[in-house]
Amino acid sequence: MYCIKCGVELSKGQTICPICETKVYHPDIEPEEVAPKYPLKPLKTEITSKHGFLAILSACFFITALFLLLADLLILGWESSHQINEWWEWWLAPLNYHIEWSHYLVGAMLVIYASLVVPSWFKKFYSVLCASMVFGSSIIYILFISWITEGWWWFLPFALPTIGFLGLITIASIIICEFLPGYRLVCIGIAFLLVSGFVIALEILINLVFKGSIYVIWSPFVAVVLFAVSVILLCCAFIPSFRASLKKLFFL
Repeated sequence: MYCIKCGVELSKGQTICPICETKVYHPDIEPEEVAPKYPLKPLKTEITSKHGFLAILSACFFITALFLLLADLLILGWESSHQINEWWEWWLAPLNYHIEWSHYLVGAMLVIYASLVVPSWFKKFYSVLCASMVFGSSIIYILFISWITEGWWWFLPFALPTIGFLGLITIASIIICEFLPGYRLVCIGIAFLLVSGFVIALEILINLVFKGSIYVIWSPFVAVVLFAVSVILLCCAFIPSFRASLKKLFFL
């Protein structure tokens, strides 16, 4: 006798399939009380702990960051020690041990860790939390770079509004798509429409901050493509016949 759903072979007295749990019934066959062919409970499989893997990954990030900092300090210290000519300069040699480049790499690693690893510690993957960590850590990292390089002249008028605007659009779109699934096409279409206008503003900001003049060259072409995509999405959202024709055309 075989299961009608999954086709696995059953014993004569079995009334429930051990694989798919489908009830076995045949009007001409009376079930017999015999031992089941397969165990009723599924076998336990060893599953690697997610938290254990994340802990190992976190340790790898920490060890790599520590190695970069030590390598930066030791390389500069070794170079400075070979430049000592007088005996009294040895007292000043420890002052040459300073961080030159490793903090940029460590900062980038922290952004990656905060964006990918931190949201994975939760039992459920929250896309809103992941997006917030990506844009929040990016703003903090760029703020750190501007503080080190004294680049407030480009951070405040350019970097901060750019990342902030893209972050708000992304997070708002994710929230609407998750909690209002019926308005996904409308939300994504409006997001493309806002980004199409933002592209032009972005080029104006770049030229104004870094070149001191206002003009546009490439942004209108990108804006036209994004605007066309937003129009198509909005038409699909408000015109069911148009959405159905696109499904037939692209086999969606």
